[in-house]
Amino acid sequence: MTPKESTPQKMAETNPQLSAGDFSYLEIIMAMQNTMGKLTEAVESLKTQSTAHGNKLEAIGKDVHAAKLIGGLLFLVAGFLGWVIHEAIPLIVSLRQH
Repeated sequence: MTPKESTPQKMAETNPQLSAGDFSYLEIIMAMQNTMGKLTEAVESLKTQSTAHGNKLEAIGKDVHAAKLIGGLLFLVAGFLGWVIHEAIPLIVSLRQH
């Protein structure tokens, strides 16, 4: 078994040679950057829409709560008026007979 070397081997010091007319890699990078920009814009738009929908739902929840409260109050008032009328009818009838 050979001992492992403690220092890495020397890397090549030359840059890769690209032909002057080969810009396909640059076009691919630019297309990806364009797509990423569109995706970022779409995500930001979705975040804004989500916030707006959340605010609308919160407002609807408050409206529903207010409608339940008003409905309950109307129910109590109608019940009270029904009781008053129920109690007043015999009283009015007995007063007319005298």
